[in-house]
Amino acid sequence: VDNAPSLVDRAPRIAAELLRRELNHGVADDRDRATLSMAHAHVLVSAGKHEEAALRARQAIAAATEPAEQGPMYWMLARALLSGGDNDAAVMALEHASTQTDLPDAWRARILASLAMVRRAAWGALDDVDISVHRVLEIGETMEDAFAIAYSLTDLWLNHSVRRQHLTALECADRALQTLGASSQYMDLRAYALHVRIFSLQNLSRWSDAEMALRQARQFLLDSGRNEDAGSSVTAAVLM
Repeated sequence: VDNAPSLVDRAPRIAAELLRRELNHGVADDRDRATLSMAHAHVLVSAGKHEEAALRARQAIAAATEPAEQGPMYWMLARALLSGGDNDAAVMALEHASTQTDLPDAWRARILASLAMVRRAAWGALDDVDISVHRVLEIGETMEDAFAIAYSLTDLWLNHSVRRQHLTALECADRALQTLGASSQYMDLRAYALHVRIFSLQNLSRWSDAEMALRQARQFLLDSGRNEDAGSSVTAAVLM
């Protein structure tokens, strides 16, 4: 339980197998079962096993002993559903999570930011998303919550990119990375922000800057103990 998050980051394939064995064997303690199910959902999403990831996220929610712990679990469930192409189910999960009265304010902001992103993916409602994300950004700034701020900025990055406002999109990516800083927290979000920055730079024909950003993204993966993933390879291929 204590080492699962580090193992998921450092050795995801081994983590997936060990977590599957442990959960299938049966974990008596509800809190431990929720923690391990959440860790398994995380590594399964990264591996592209979205259906199994959604199942584990639901199991984590069901086993959670404190309502306040369910914020990240709903977020992971929505991520698995969205990645698996079930946008409507992802919207429903996040809408349900946002109504939970015991949800901490920080996670409420993050859930609302995710909801805005999923609604755009499902319905393409850019203007509505702009309004929602700016509201969430204000909440995140008030609470000084780096994740909510950076996540909102990557939402805005995508909206500006769809509108081909690439300079403004780049500013959003840069600000997201500045907000996250050099902290080892939120590595997935930092990796995403690094890659979307490359996309904006190449759309501005700033090729040398984009190549440098690609090297920075690869170095980040190396420093955090990860191998280059499929998304990184696609980003590099498109740039080259």
